Amino acid sequence: MKKLFVLLTVLLLIFGQLSGRPSKGDLRLWYANPAEKWLEALPIGNGNLGGMIFGGTYQEHIQFNEQSLITGTTQTVGSYQPFGDLYIDFPSAGKENYRRELNLKEAI
Repeated sequence: MKKLFVLLTVLLLIFGQLSGRPSKGDLRLWYANPAEKWLEALPIGNGNLGGMIFGGTYQEHIQFNEQSLITGTTQTVGSYQPFGDLYIDFPSAGKENYRRELNLKEAI
């Protein structure tokens, strides 16, 4: 799963450079719309706990996982599994000047 996470991060970096409008020396991925698919969500994590943030305006969706949640047995390690989905409602939120971003330099 770590290889998949690294691959996704690299792909997001490349996509961000192609589609974003970063200022000189700025290390940010930013988008004008919420993610519609898992691969469009922004990854966060510390190596043990990770998540994908979709960036919804009226409802935020965060899919998260934890490194010990895998399929298989102690002899055969299976694949990394999602731990859960967290949905947070923002009933009075608006869509004006929407911006979804991940600052790679400061990890926020």
